[in-house]
Amino acid sequence: MKRIISPLFLVIFILTATLGISQSDKGQFYISGTTGAIFPFQKNTTPFKDKLIVGLEGNYFVSNGISITGGVDYLTGGEQTMAVFGTRMYPGSGSFYFRHKAMVNVKNRRSNDFLLGLGNDFQINDILAAELNVDYHFIYQALGVKFGLALTF
Repeated sequence: MKRIISPLFLVIFILTATLGISQSDKGQFYISGTTGAIFPFQKNTTPFKDKLIVGLEGNYFVSNGISITGGVDYLTGGEQTMAVFGTRMYPGSGSFYFRHKAMVNVKNRRSNDFLLGLGNDFQINDILAAELNVDYHFIYQALGVKFGLALTF
């Protein structure tokens, strides 16, 4: 556990230290494609063990700094397709955010999950951003790390 806590604090520090201009105004759309991995806390106890994850999600900002999320994640290994629903909250005027998502397995509803996470958008130009997400999966007790590109309009 100690091996995981130190890197997690480092990631949180980097994300909060790099606050910048956010594309999170009411009425905006934010579409992102991400890829990453899921790391279980307990060996051989989670279906997500040794899995890569690829995701496509959209966010619509219902107010300044708050968006609703919908999309799909695909997990390798057991080839699970997950529908995702949730929200993002951007505190202050920065690009740092908190998020929560429900993941619903399209084929096997016993394999659902709920996660809480944080992330940061790194604006490249007016419409393109890189993003980094770190999530904790409650049901499968795993840490997910994803990165990708996003378009805002």
